[in-house]
Amino acid sequence: MSKFLDVLAHIFLPNRCMFCKHPVEYDKLICEGCRKDAPLTDLSKCLICGKSECHCQNYFRYLFTPFYYEMGADTAIRELKFNNNIQNAKNLAICMVNCIKATPVAKTVDIIVPAPLYKDDLKKRGFNQAYQLGLEVSKLIEKPICKDVLIKIKKTKKQHDLFASERYKNVEGAFGIENKNAIIGKTILLIDDVFTTGSTMNCCAKTLLEAGAKEIICLVAAKTRYIVN
Repeated sequence: MSKFLDVLAHIFLPNRCMFCKHPVEYDKLICEGCRKDAPLTDLSKCLICGKSECHCQNYFRYLFTPFYYEMGADTAIRELKFNNNIQNAKNLAICMVNCIKATPVAKTVDIIVPAPLYKDDLKKRGFNQAYQLGLEVSKLIEKPICKDVLIKIKKTKKQHDLFASERYKNVEGAFGIENKNAIIGKTILLIDDVFTTGSTMNCCAKTLLEAGAKEIICLVAAKTRYIVN
């Protein structure tokens, strides 16, 4: 019945490639052309330092992401973030979960926490793209999502307007915890849309750990390939 409804919906509202928006089959996420050119990450190496044996110093233990932020993946995320394309949250979440479902890490997750927006930014945009991604990931891996545990308590400058060396200072002290009991002793899957220098995720992870979380695993829709200083 579910497959029949999907096909029926496709007749009236054709499914589209989340990268280029061209029509695709009802059960496809990406068209054949974009699939061949998809900027897939190499999960056998650290996605931050690029080395097989990583010695990065971060407050989170792992970083998982299916795509680099380029060649269509960036378009899909911008469509979600700025054009309210919620369908892309569902599609991206499937790709995100595929990164971790075959690893032992997926079984250790207790709860999902989205990177928060400042209240004024949330009001202006109308939704938090990290929460939308986390909500879809939650359905797929059957783990609860905690929306109002990690909060942003300080207005910050836009990270993309800053040099890499300025980004951590910009978000330092910008996050807080509302319900500490929800995270004490828990392994947390921290969700966001894009990972650039890691400043935001590190500050979020540090805040969660200081509040009693056991371990932080980061899962994002895409990562920039190079850090611009």
